[in-house]
Amino acid sequence: MNKPNLLVIGDVHGCYNTFRKLLDEHWNPEEELLVQVGDLINKGKHSVKVVQLARQLEREHGAVFLLGNHEWESIRTKRGEGNRFWKQHFVGPLIEQYDRLGLDWEYDVAWFEKHPLKWENDHIHISHAGIAGFPDPYDPNNKYGVIWNRERLNNIGKFQVIGHTPTYNGCPIYRPDDNYCNVDTGAYLGQALSGIKLTATGEFLELVSVLTEDGDI
Repeated sequence: MNKPNLLVIGDVHGCYNTFRKLLDEHWNPEEELLVQVGDLINKGKHSVKVVQLARQLEREHGAVFLLGNHEWESIRTKRGEGNRFWKQHFVGPLIEQYDRLGLDWEYDVAWFEKHPLKWENDHIHISHAGIAGFPDPYDPNNKYGVIWNRERLNNIGKFQVIGHTPTYNGCPIYRPDDNYCNVDTGAYLGQALSGIKLTATGEFLELVSVLTEDGDI
């Protein structure tokens, strides 16, 4: 990584205007590698625009977008493996958004398939839901793995940054003693979109947050 610091952003869930605002107000692309923990899509109103922006940020700035469970369920549906619940409540409505705009849902799902399950270095481990001490954490179908886990995280000797489980009050949970931070602050719930700034060696710099924009939900 050539940039000295990181900005790790929580679950966006289709909240395009909120995502744009956080980037405009808090991201320095010259100094900070942007890593987003997954779940760009569903729940908010603007999943397609979020994905288009994310692809642009990856192309122009080398931003990293990790695999969340919502992207994974789109992948499973594309492969013919999805279940009825996900198709009815999330994947189906997402496909309808693409169809209304005359865009190809499978084109973006092919991009999701390239998303890594983690970003890490010697000091930091970033994933959608974190490592909790269960076997096979990088199996995307494992309910205790890094895209589904909701159990207490293990201290793995690296500072973990996660999303997936919205905090109850719209504020990140930063626990240096437990060696992790949860930056999913429930943007789609009308709370906030948040992130954490770290040095490349895992030193805490700042928590950042913007309130959810009304037009996103």
